[in-house]
Amino acid sequence: MSRSVLIRHAAPGRLLTLSALCTLVSLIIAASACAQPDGIRVVRESEWIALLDRDYGWNAADGCISLPVNGIEAPGIDPHPRTLFTFGDSIIGRVGQDGRRLPGNKFINNSMLYLDGAEPDPSHSAFIYVRDDGRGDPRAAFIPSTPDSMPGDYFWLLDGLALGEDIHIFANHLRPDPNGFWPINLGVTMITIAKDSRPPFESQQQVKTPLYHPAEGEIGPYQFGPCFVSNTQAAGWPNPDGYVYAFGVREDPWVKKSIVARVRPEEFTDFGAWRFWNGGEWVEGLTNAAPMTGRISGVYSVSPMPDGRWIMVFQKDAIGPEVAIRIGAGPTGPWGELRAIYHCPETDRDPDIFAYNATAHPHLSRPGELLISYSVNSWDFADAFTWADLARPRFISLRVD
Repeated sequence: MSRSVLIRHAAPGRLLTLSALCTLVSLIIAASACAQPDGIRVVRESEWIALLDRDYGWNAADGCISLPVNGIEAPGIDPHPRTLFTFGDSIIGRVGQDGRRLPGNKFINNSMLYLDGAEPDPSHSAFIYVRDDGRGDPRAAFIPSTPDSMPGDYFWLLDGLALGEDIHIFANHLRPDPNGFWPINLGVTMITIAKDSRPPFESQQQVKTPLYHPAEGEIGPYQFGPCFVSNTQAAGWPNPDGYVYAFGVREDPWVKKSIVARVRPEEFTDFGAWRFWNGGEWVEGLTNAAPMTGRISGVYSVSPMPDGRWIMVFQKDAIGPEVAIRIGAGPTGPWGELRAIYHCPETDRDPDIFAYNATAHPHLSRPGELLISYSVNSWDFADAFTWADLARPRFISLRVD
């Protein structure tokens, strides 16, 4: 059973971990729209929001990423796609009629959802998470098992893509810091599963990649994995050049900046074949990647447009109330000015509530539209864990009339 009521409270800081998801439809019922002067319209997607309104089992997550299992990324090409959604921090258990989580809810570091079709039909979706043998408690879908792994390590899932018969999912390998709040980042791992495999993915392969470089002085860490675009004919894009583009982040103090690399699909798992854009040409060496834009989020998305330009979707300033876009001449830019397209209303309810990690889902979008999601959370973690109604992904769609 699902709920559509909004839980209101007397005390401050009302929200939980949530991810954001969104799809675009022509006829929107019971949705609010935000029109802008030049014909851009943003619509809140109530049906997609309702898809993740669950009272039993999975009932919260953030870090929502969608991967088309057949590798067709462009919108409007596959009328009945099969999608693997991956989530970050997730909560499994029961929710009461008053919107509070009941005793016994469990926290896990990642989860996933398979969805058949391009519409948010609950009868075609099922949350999947791996149960711990012997105890029956839920556990993360993916747990680090590389040689440098230790008990207590966990994955924060990034983006991925399907190539050939495999799906490659990238993840930050994290370890709790006994002396600090934020975990220690041990780098980026590539998790490979077969397209037709199912949990617990016993044949999965985990490979530590060279796609992370720690901070040095005033230069923040480099990381690739937040966004992939297979700009190929097989992926359905209108102007394919045959490369896979990997977009990343250089996280300098107080600002995240976008960087990009590229590689041929047949060489994708050969990280020595990757080349990085230094602002003028493609070169070797991750640290030669030059920032293209700033004020982006840790996870974001980039998508080709029919007219040859590219669109970048992100959360303005990483953590903030606004979903934003930039338009570029190509995957390396030059990228236009930052434009805020949507104010996340959840952030107006309490100063503890924040939004982050806006991403697009082009293969679930209709032509002329772009499905976007954003995550919501609260700095009041006890309160966030209590109330389920706000702890789910939010969905909007961007349309140019």
